[in-house]
Amino acid sequence: MGLLQDKNQYAKNISILRYDGKINEAITQCKIATVEYPTDNFFFKILGDLYMDIDCYEEAASAYLENLKRMNRPELFRTFVRFYGRIRQKVDEDFLANYQDQILVAVKRHEISCDIARKIAELWKRSEFIASPKLHALALLSDSDTNFEEVKRHFNELSNHKDLVGLSYLLQYRVNSSVARRNTKKIDTYLVQVLERHEQYKDAQVLLEKMVLDPKICTKDIIASFLRVCRKQSDYSDVKKCLTINNDFISNSDFNIQYELVYFFEALGDIDGVKTILGQMKVSATRSPAISRTLYNFYLRFNMFDEANAELSRLSTLLANRRRRGDSRIEEQQESEQAVWQKLKDLVSEQEHNRQYPAGVVYLVAQKQQAQQHRHIQGICPPQAQQLIPQPLPPEALIQPEGGVGEELDGGEDCPQGQILGQGHRDDPVGQEAEAYPERGGQGQIQHRPVCQDVQPVQQPLVFFYHALSLFFRVMRTFAR
Repeated sequence: MGLLQDKNQYAKNISILRYDGKINEAITQCKIATVEYPTDNFFFKILGDLYMDIDCYEEAASAYLENLKRMNRPELFRTFVRFYGRIRQKVDEDFLANYQDQILVAVKRHEISCDIARKIAELWKRSEFIASPKLHALALLSDSDTNFEEVKRHFNELSNHKDLVGLSYLLQYRVNSSVARRNTKKIDTYLVQVLERHEQYKDAQVLLEKMVLDPKICTKDIIASFLRVCRKQSDYSDVKKCLTINNDFISNSDFNIQYELVYFFEALGDIDGVKTILGQMKVSATRSPAISRTLYNFYLRFNMFDEANAELSRLSTLLANRRRRGDSRIEEQQESEQAVWQKLKDLVSEQEHNRQYPAGVVYLVAQKQQAQQHRHIQGICPPQAQQLIPQPLPPEALIQPEGGVGEELDGGEDCPQGQILGQGHRDDPVGQEAEAYPERGGQGQIQHRPVCQDVQPVQQPLVFFYHALSLFFRVMRTFAR
């Protein structure tokens, strides 16, 4: 309460001095207050107003810049709008351009909050508060795709300098431009790419909505970009406003749109929609290893193991065809992926076995113990061993998606695999009794007896999970190489 009283007292004293015409004394009191409350924007705003009263425009501009740096609520920006309107009428263009450059530098250094920086860009897009002459000239150039190469170069310069305010200004200009969008399609598309590069997804979405809603320029690439920026924001609320997603839309979509629709339907909780899209994607996967690999990852993401196995076989065929064309990496990649799939199937079988027999003999632990004691273990199944048929797992049991599973492919790049979790793994087939053949010291003979005679029942499921997880990561490290 004492600090608040002191702050109010400072404000009251400054107001009295200003009313009495004692501006210099009011400025002195205001400077003291900025030292006492260095993080508060209020006294910097008052200081700027006092300097404007005595026509000290440079000092006023400096004080208001400090005011901008300390604004913590967007609604306070209206005080800067009033100041900016006043000072524009008092100073020349060079002064104003220099002041705008100072503000841009503060934005680049993250001294001004993102919300306030966006407000600045919105202010400068208005004709009465035009930005620097260079930005305005670039905005005019962006009204025609005939200037694409020059505009692209300037966009890249702004991007390299992380001039988000300048990019936001140009975005607002492009959004509000009255020029037909068919004349600026290339420039608008490239600006969206630059904004995505800097994770300015909301700004990119504003321009993409304009392009999606214009039937004369809307293409499949633009639709895919629109869905992608919605996914990056985890917000599909505007999709229905701009797109009608029905069977005709799905059947006419290409792979990039289908890829985004998988995530769209997943966000809606529409698994039937997901399966419909994966069915469409399967058609394209018959010709492209990259698409086939993406489809395979999606099958794993949604626990569709039989489909994943079938797709892996198709992928092997596609990779074999490429190998015949001379790609030396294909064979190693194919073997690695087949090994990952086999380990996955083993984990499914072992988890089902553990679920059915929680108090049974744990073969895996026995094998790990034997491995530590002896140099060699062989798991040989007698013909009469009972076979356990694995049952499908519940959706949450095996695959937990990690990051962008099946992320959009460009140039045939590999997609990251899903993270595989399980409760156990065994190196011998499930339901078969392993036999160990340890060497007997000094006798040179081999003893034939079931491993299970040496193993005590284990009741702790965490043992399964630990060994399965460690084994999986070893497999994945091999796959990554």
